[in-house]
Amino acid sequence: MINLLSGLHNNKIWADGLLIFYEIFKFLEKSIDAKIHEKISRFQFLYDLKRSQAIEDDLNYYLNKDWLKNYSPRPAVVEYIDHLKKLESKNSILIIAYIYHLYMGLLSGGIILRKKRQLMQKLMPFNSGASKLDGNHVTDFGELSIYELKKNVKRTMNEVADELDEDTKKSLIDESKKVFLLNNKVIQSVQESML
Repeated sequence: MINLLSGLHNNKIWADGLLIFYEIFKFLEKSIDAKIHEKISRFQFLYDLKRSQAIEDDLNYYLNKDWLKNYSPRPAVVEYIDHLKKLESKNSILIIAYIYHLYMGLLSGGIILRKKRQLMQKLMPFNSGASKLDGNHVTDFGELSIYELKKNVKRTMNEVADELDEDTKKSLIDESKKVFLLNNKVIQSVQESML
């Protein structure tokens, strides 16, 4: 999370971080919608976790409401989405590795980042009068318990894994490693844009 952590108070870095993951969450959520009645139907609770609209709301706050008109994903994001598309067509159950790691990351690290950003906003001497939610929709789950959401994600992942054959389990572990490689690539694009 490199400069993203040091730039918590910097709205440009925060917005850039949201922007790189926007397409990825959008793709995963479309995949969830398409597959919800098929192999991964037990991921129904993920409807409570959907974040692409929240990311759009936050980007509207930081970049203005017209940001989508001139937006095109970075090459690292395009590469990430291409990989997900291949998985979806070859063996769609492997997408749960991405669902698991990205949503768990958001439920864990994302919530911590939100609290730190809100603390920084309070400490700013000339606070713009923004509410706690302005620019922080992505980490807002309303009245839902973060603990319960994380518990559901873990439980469901374990239930699905218990039903998989050994080859699929190994492929799922391989994809779990790939998640981190692809995430690091897109995060590195934030660093490069700050140079």
